[in-house]
Amino acid sequence: MGALYYNKGVEISVKANDLPYDAEEEFNRLKEEASKEFLLAQPYFEKALEIMPDDQGLVKSLMQIYNSTNQSDKVAELKNR
Repeated sequence: MGALYYNKGVEISVKANDLPYDAEEEFNRLKEEASKEFLLAQPYFEKALEIMPDDQGLVKSLMQIYNSTNQSDKVAELKNR
């Protein structure tokens, strides 16, 4: 389930990043939409990391989730584990 939310967030982020520079309002709207998807995915990825703490794919995905949702405390925590 988490992968579905995560992939949707990535898809929306790609759309936002492909916008022209003058589409700031649309960019911000899409980034907010992507953040919502990432936040829905977050608990699934955190639980998976508890079960598989050495899975670097999960670490990478969680880093993107945390960075995309401005959770710098979680980024630091993940880097220091």
